[in-house]
Amino acid sequence: MNQQQLIIELTNIVGASGVLHKPEEILVYEYDASFGTHPPDVIVLPTTTEQVSQIAQLAAQYQIPLVVRGAGTGLSGGAIPLKGGILVVLTRMTGIRNVDYRNRRAVVEAGVINLHLVNKAAEGGYTYAPDPGSGRVSTIGGNIASNAGGPHCLAHGVTANHILGLKVVMPDGEITETGGPLADSIGYDLTGVLVGSEGTLGIVTEATAQLMPQAETVSTLMVVFKTNVEDASAAVSDVIAHGIVPTAMEMMDGMVCRAVEEAVHAGYPDDAAGVLLIEVEGLADGLDETMSKIAEICREHNAVEVHRATTADERTALWTGRKSALGAMGRLAPNYYLEDGVVPRHKLPDAMALVEKIAAKYDLPIGNFFHAGDGNIHPTILFDRRDPDAKHRAHEASVEILNACIEMGGTVSGEHGIGTEKQDFLAKLYNQNDLDAMADLKACFNPDGRLNPGKIFPKTYQPSVTIRDGAINGAIAKSTTKSSADQIAAKLEGVVGAKNVLTGDGAQPYAVGDQPPAFVARPGSVEEISALMRCATEADLAVSPWDGGAQRYLGNPLARLDLVISLERMTEVLEHYPSDLTAAVQAGCTLESANESLAKVKQMLPLDAPLAGQNTLGGIVAAGPLAAGLRRLSYGTVRDMMVGIQMVRTDGRVIRRGGMVVKNVAGYDMAKLQYGALDTLGVITQLNLKLFPQPEDSGAVLAGFADRAHAGQVVDKLMTSRLQPATIALFDAGLAAQLDVSQTQPYWLFVRFDGRAAAVNRQIKDTQNWMNAAGGGEIVTWEAATLNRYWTTLTDFAQMGQINADEALLRVNVMPAEVVNGLGRVSALCREHALDPHSLVDAASGVIWVRVQAEAGQLAENLAPLQQQLLAVAPQTVIAACPPELKPGLNVWGRPPKAAALMQRIRNRFDPLHILNPKRYLLEV
Repeated sequence: MNQQQLIIELTNIVGASGVLHKPEEILVYEYDASFGTHPPDVIVLPTTTEQVSQIAQLAAQYQIPLVVRGAGTGLSGGAIPLKGGILVVLTRMTGIRNVDYRNRRAVVEAGVINLHLVNKAAEGGYTYAPDPGSGRVSTIGGNIASNAGGPHCLAHGVTANHILGLKVVMPDGEITETGGPLADSIGYDLTGVLVGSEGTLGIVTEATAQLMPQAETVSTLMVVFKTNVEDASAAVSDVIAHGIVPTAMEMMDGMVCRAVEEAVHAGYPDDAAGVLLIEVEGLADGLDETMSKIAEICREHNAVEVHRATTADERTALWTGRKSALGAMGRLAPNYYLEDGVVPRHKLPDAMALVEKIAAKYDLPIGNFFHAGDGNIHPTILFDRRDPDAKHRAHEASVEILNACIEMGGTVSGEHGIGTEKQDFLAKLYNQNDLDAMADLKACFNPDGRLNPGKIFPKTYQPSVTIRDGAINGAIAKSTTKSSADQIAAKLEGVVGAKNVLTGDGAQPYAVGDQPPAFVARPGSVEEISALMRCATEADLAVSPWDGGAQRYLGNPLARLDLVISLERMTEVLEHYPSDLTAAVQAGCTLESANESLAKVKQMLPLDAPLAGQNTLGGIVAAGPLAAGLRRLSYGTVRDMMVGIQMVRTDGRVIRRGGMVVKNVAGYDMAKLQYGALDTLGVITQLNLKLFPQPEDSGAVLAGFADRAHAGQVVDKLMTSRLQPATIALFDAGLAAQLDVSQTQPYWLFVRFDGRAAAVNRQIKDTQNWMNAAGGGEIVTWEAATLNRYWTTLTDFAQMGQINADEALLRVNVMPAEVVNGLGRVSALCREHALDPHSLVDAASGVIWVRVQAEAGQLAENLAPLQQQLLAVAPQTVIAACPPELKPGLNVWGRPPKAAALMQRIRNRFDPLHILNPKRYLLEV
């Protein structure tokens, strides 16, 4: 198609004002905030998702490259149309479609400015946490593409932690949706994969964002160091090593401080070697003590001044200075390279010393301002590009800094992305297998590579030959030559040794549902798992990775089960950096064992999955939402804690993504792909995890209520307050009996708080008052010791490792504001079907767990019709566990997700023979 015809076709879609094609118009869009440039053939500015879909269909019809752009603030070249084509600019899609304060949700179009969403949330007393430095002009869509962070992501997480769902236009024009407004979605975590994918997998046109309450109190310190930035960097690690995780910890060196002060007069000293901005937010109770402790630690590292902002204006001035740092540096030289490396937090002093040496080596000024709390450094190399030698030296300095980040165990991008600027570094971060896995994922979304071509992957990368969707049937045919049981046993013993292969009665305890495997193999290394998977593929063995049996009854009956791979010999904590709050753990380690090890340094993994003594970390990731714990309101789920993963594919290839740093946008997030995938895409062998300090104190308050509505009043009060509960749970008298509280009240509300002792005590008192006002009967408070004694009774309610013949466990997912009424509907429907319900509700997340019991025969007769009625009001109703003989004919996983076809392509790509948990997951019913 010639350009004139293309312009006509696009004009028919968006109107003449939405198509730009004149040379002077194109000039403005041929670059972003990086150094690269390339003109598109034409620019189009749609206003609706439907228009974007039509544009994509047109591009697909004529095989035209398609690149999406937001505000053009990207620093990696991600929005540069390297091969021309159509540049889709989403800045006219600026609708904030819905802000639901009670449910803490906002639905926004991709062109909404980040700050506009923050301001809209603030009208109701809430905030949208990601706050990149470009937030005053950058768009939500662009920040999703790069998984943007910002100063306050230390405590609150990056964009991926705050996006629940996406509306996406695929390269062929198909409109699909991933995730949604509910706390969880069944199926592969495509939302997590799309965030940070730099517009190479789909065009995000709309997002459902999670909001959070504004803090009751915010306190900001300016800490001045006159020795060097290494001392300031050491102070950062030491603060966190003391169990204090501030909301933000930002570093600026002397050069940056002076530039900022000249530009905006923020109140920074002009004689400092480095300045830390440290901010802590939350409840006022106990905050002064925390700030004093931080100040004390900083002084131990040679801080000469610790100044606490005393007014909102002073705090604003300090942060205005920090967010103006890049602009201020631009006043010092015509050009700069702004880097975006990440190092483990304990390596910050080494990194700063190295940057100083590199500046001297290349005779260039390098300023440092960065997110010190998470090790995300931004060395800014000043030069004049009109001087070829200076430009060359600046580039060489940049390369040396990023190589050093890799050598220190870090990565080359924490929040800016890879784009074109850092492609070749991925060959140093990842091996061929790692890149092939990412390429296979990309092929499921963007098979012909027309969407944002030439980005992320190294320019020299060539994919290995891997099986394609169309070859599945042929591959299955080739693999049907069966080996005898003795031959298979011999092969397995050759890999793991005879004592680590179980058959017959020895294999019975490893049954999945009521299906015992023919063989159990217990590998002791990743290499052995790789060899086992090669054997399984060659012999066409159906494989189920073992999770300790904690999710034994989850999912559909397996089509067959030949081999269970148990990681019970792979249970070590491989690396643990207490000052970084990170650990690398083998996937066979149980949650209980991991926490016992971490407790030695007063750290924890607050996952709270059922059956913690047998539930493995790999199994918790595989179960995903079905293993999410009761403290997710404060800590998130394992999805939010994974910073790296290692897994083995069905053909034995070992792949990894991530490392031991808490921010990493180098390549696709393969860890997110494993969350909730039920081991259908590979065998998880290692997890790198973000940890938490054990809280100074914990406590809980419980109150009995005569009806759900009055308990719901307290839930509403808590969810719209600025208190910080870790858990808000509602349960009935059945569970109350196990907790040794009165059974005379039909409903009990349980609220847990973790944190500073003064804050915990204050929150318990406030909640007691609200419970009294709402008509609470008996009110009980638990101190930490009592809480710890009963905690597993609560967390084990949703266990799927054991099930009686007369019971089933259902998980119903609704919006948080609907959870109390939803429980009423669920309970009524259960009783209508002669099923006796007992419930535990995560009221903050909208998750209703119901364990139903019935007389003989009633369960088999009534479970299916009950679920059908529940699906009509709650499509994400999952039968999490029930007697296996009842499962045929049941819709165990609820309604299929809207992106089911895309998920199926991913399954076929990563497990073309369907040997991993065949038929167990929702995509194969």
